[in-house]
Amino acid sequence: MVTLCSLVAASSLIACSGQEPSSQTSIPSLASPGTAASTSAGTAPPPSAAPTVSVPPVEEITTESLSDWDNGYQVVSIPENMDAKQAEAFMYFMAFDKTVWLAFMNMENSEETQATMTGEELQLYQDVFAEFENQGWRASGFYSVSVASVSLTADDSAEVLVCTDYTKMKVVNEQGDEVDARSYQHAYTRTYQMVKKNGTWLASKSEELGTDECA
Repeated sequence: MVTLCSLVAASSLIACSGQEPSSQTSIPSLASPGTAASTSAGTAPPPSAAPTVSVPPVEEITTESLSDWDNGYQVVSIPENMDAKQAEAFMYFMAFDKTVWLAFMNMENSEETQATMTGEELQLYQDVFAEFENQGWRASGFYSVSVASVSLTADDSAEVLVCTDYTKMKVVNEQGDEVDARSYQHAYTRTYQMVKKNGTWLASKSEELGTDECA
C-alpha cells in the first residue's frame, strides 16, 4: 500500500510529509525511496508536442502575468535581476509547473504536459497520474509557488529553487468528496533541475529540501 503524501508540483508532484491518516485511500509518493523514484526514467514525447513558451523581456515578467486565478494557480514571487538566459529557463519552468497543476485539476494527461519534463521527473509524474486515474481522484482548490532563484549550472542546465504551497489544495474523488489527505497540505522548499534539449528546457528531477520552512 502506498503512503499518503503531498501533491507537490509539477511541478514534481508528490512528496511525503507527516503521518498517514487512518483512511483506506492513499496518495503515492514521488519523493520517498523505494517508491516511484526507483523506476526507470521516463521517455519524453517528441519535441513537437512541447507547449509554445514565450519569453518576454525580463522587465515584463510579473507575478500577475504568470498567475491564473481562474484555475487556482498563483505565482507569489519571482527572482529579481534575471538575465536573458535565466529568464528563458525560468519561463520554461513556469510552463512546466502550471501545466502539471492543470493536468491534475482536469485529469488530462496530454502529450503537451509530458513534453515539459524528462527523465526521473517524467517517470514520477506518469506513475502518480496513473494512480490518480485508478483511484478516481483529482486536485482541487488553490496552489501557489514562489521562485527564489534560477542558477545556470552550464549552458544547457539550470537549477530552480522554489517554495511550493499546497496548504489550500484538496484532493477529491469522482463524487466531489474530499479525500482525507491532511499530511500533504504543507509548503515545501524544493530544487528542480532543468536541462535544455533541442532548444527546449525540461524539468528532469527535483529534490525536497524542507517542509513548512519557506521564507
